[in-house]
Amino acid sequence: MNIQNLDNGFLIDEVFAYGCDNNYPQYINLKKTIWDEMNYKKSEEIIIDFPWEYDVRGLGIEVIEEKDLLHFIISKEDLRFAIISHKKALSNENVNETITSWILTDEALKEHLEKNELEWDIFILE
Repeated sequence: MNIQNLDNGFLIDEVFAYGCDNNYPQYINLKKTIWDEMNYKKSEEIIIDFPWEYDVRGLGIEVIEEKDLLHFIISKEDLRFAIISHKKALSNENVNETITSWILTDEALKEHLEKNELEWDIFILE
């Protein structure tokens, strides 16, 4: 998994712009929190900022909210990875052993995963 810094956030596999200050039309923009304002205008940008299940560019994206933060489970064929920002999200029924890669915002979350034997590939956003 290729993760780079981008605009106070991260670019993940040249597909997802996670937690960035701006939106990018070439990426799927994943926001850390629910945006306060609904945007009903047509836009070229794909912005995911609300708990829901999305089908975007052939990817299944499930968004869950825990502790006022958004957490993502992304699926394509046999690949399934999660972006997790708080340990409370790890208790969600869909966050389980079927996740093949974990992207975590905090080193402490890694310890929690290891304790629950949910290791696989783990990446820490720094």
